[in-house]
Amino acid sequence: MDTLLFTVEDQEKISTLVFALMERKGFSSATKFARSIGFGPADMSNLKGDKWKQNPSLIGPEKWIRLARVVGFQKNEAQTWNTAETGLFKYIFTQLNLCKSQSVCRMLVDDAGFGKTYAAREFAKNNPNVFYIDCSDCNKKNSLIRAIAKAVGADASGSYDDMLSDALFALGNMNRPLLIFDEAGEICKNPDAIMVLKRIYNHLEYACAMYLIGSNGLKKVMLNRRRRDVQGYHEVFDRFQSNFKKCIPVPMEDRSMYVKDMVKNVMEANGVSDSKIIKNVQTEVVETGKSLRFVYNKIIGLRLQASLNNN
Repeated sequence: MDTLLFTVEDQEKISTLVFALMERKGFSSATKFARSIGFGPADMSNLKGDKWKQNPSLIGPEKWIRLARVVGFQKNEAQTWNTAETGLFKYIFTQLNLCKSQSVCRMLVDDAGFGKTYAAREFAKNNPNVFYIDCSDCNKKNSLIRAIAKAVGADASGSYDDMLSDALFALGNMNRPLLIFDEAGEICKNPDAIMVLKRIYNHLEYACAMYLIGSNGLKKVMLNRRRRDVQGYHEVFDRFQSNFKKCIPVPMEDRSMYVKDMVKNVMEANGVSDSKIIKNVQTEVVETGKSLRFVYNKIIGLRLQASLNNN
């Protein structure tokens, strides 16, 4: 590992971002926040007291990389990203605000690659007592329980029943907590994982909100297993309002206009103002079925090309 990946100035910026994130997240203690991002209390103490400056080994290169990833620090200017408040971004923020403020549960099923994950992560990063869980990394019951415990700052060791009980207790003592389950189709494939959602709801009804995010796989699995009366699916479907929210229009003409507007918003927010370039990218996205990931790559490519031209 390159120990010179980050300069002291970079590390100072990362440290500042860490404590700013802790403040926004609203954790009651540095220990709980440290657990939620995979660190220990000593790491937070070493950061806050700048002890790492006197003894760099206290926070090694691997930890700095993980801290930078957690707070979204970007050393390479060509990779920096500005948030574009697209229609989908605003819709998801509205949905999440509703769920959090009323402690209710909802499901969103929409096209892949148009910013659902980005919006969910941004909301979780900037609101207290909101926890983002990527279900593609924890699609089994035990790994899901551990992920929830870690996210809320509970002890993620010991028995799984204790982990979940501790997580439920922590959530129950927070002000309007919200659990966001992204790639939720992964846990919906597993009846045991579905029962975890049911247990959370039963223990914390109108005390903890949940929001499931996925694409068509989530909808297909949920409806199929509900129809077959597989244990847990009917109850969870009912608790999540018995429907799937969607934002991107289905009719082709409406969808094309909506997607073109998203592309324009993203490109302009990230420094691309040439109307011809924007129009070409809009056309390619709509006509070939590409997503905003293509737009991201295009913007990064334009920045790198501009950097080479300037040199």
